[in-house]
Amino acid sequence: MGGQIGIHGLGSGSLSIHRSMNWTHGCIALTNDQIDQLSQWVEKGTLVTVK
Repeated sequence: MGGQIGIHGLGSGSLSIHRSMNWTHGCIALTNDQIDQLSQWVEKGTLVTVK
Protein backbone atom coordinates (compact mmCIF):
# COMPACT_ATOMS: atom_id res chain seq x y z
CA MET A 1 0.00 0.00 0.00
CA GLY A 2 1.05 3.52 -0.65
CA GLY A 3 0.80 6.49 1.65
CA GLN A 4 -2.29 7.96 0.03
CA ILE A 5 -4.94 6.17 2.09
CA GLY A 6 -7.22 8.68 3.76
CA ILE A 7 -10.51 9.39 5.48
CA HIS A 8 -12.68 11.58 3.29
CA GLY A 9 -16.20 12.69 2.49
CA LEU A 10 -18.08 12.74 -0.78
CA GLY A 11 -17.44 16.35 -1.68
CA SER A 12 -20.03 17.22 -4.33
CA GLY A 13 -20.68 13.53 -5.16
CA SER A 14 -24.00 11.77 -4.70
CA LEU A 15 -24.76 10.13 -1.35
CA SER A 16 -26.12 7.10 -3.25
CA ILE A 17 -22.58 6.12 -4.30
CA HIS A 18 -22.05 4.65 -0.79
CA ARG A 19 -24.82 2.13 -1.47
CA SER A 20 -24.06 1.28 -5.08
CA MET A 21 -20.33 0.50 -5.27
CA ASN A 22 -16.92 0.38 -3.60
CA TRP A 23 -15.46 3.62 -4.94
CA THR A 24 -12.74 4.49 -2.45
CA HIS A 25 -9.80 2.33 -3.63
CA GLY A 26 -8.90 1.53 -0.01
CA CYS A 27 -9.79 4.81 1.68
CA ILE A 28 -12.32 5.19 4.48
CA ALA A 29 -15.23 7.09 2.99
CA LEU A 30 -17.74 8.94 5.15
CA THR A 31 -20.64 11.19 4.31
CA ASN A 32 -19.94 14.92 4.37
CA ASP A 33 -22.00 15.22 7.56
CA GLN A 34 -19.89 12.50 9.19
CA ILE A 35 -16.70 14.33 8.17
CA ASP A 36 -18.07 17.54 9.72
CA GLN A 37 -18.75 15.68 12.98
CA LEU A 38 -15.35 13.93 12.98
CA SER A 39 -13.50 17.19 12.33
CA GLN A 40 -14.75 18.51 15.68
CA TRP A 41 -12.70 15.79 17.43
CA VAL A 42 -9.53 15.37 15.37
CA GLU A 43 -7.19 17.66 13.48
CA LYS A 44 -5.95 17.22 9.92
CA GLY A 45 -2.79 15.13 10.00
CA THR A 46 -3.80 13.03 13.03
CA LEU A 47 -2.25 9.55 12.85
CA VAL A 48 -4.93 6.89 12.46
CA THR A 49 -4.30 3.14 12.77
CA VAL A 50 -6.74 0.85 10.94
CA LYS A 51 -6.87 -2.74 12.16
